[in-house]
Amino acid sequence: MAKCMECGKKLSTLEGYHHETFGKRWLFCSKCYNKILKESTPKIDIKTKIKEKPKGTISSLSKPVWRCKVCGYLCGRDEPPDICPICKAKKERFELFM
Repeated sequence: MAKCMECGKKLSTLEGYHHETFGKRWLFCSKCYNKILKESTPKIDIKTKIKEKPKGTISSLSKPVWRCKVCGYLCGRDEPPDICPICKAKKERFELFM
């Protein structure tokens, strides 16, 4: 029988959690596994995350992005394609996306 690496509890064949960081050799009971997950999960400040600016902006794109109104196909070029390669819609069905 396997034992929990944290508390020593005997684990049945259906019990035991493998922790990715520790590898497959490390088995934990559900109580210890949940405790380890809480301790190892980084805390994220939502307010700080919202204030961060997105990495890619519209002004950083070298060409405009066109979207097919029929199927949602996206392409980056100066003009939309004459025919959508996915749904075969005509050029008029494209709109400037970014």
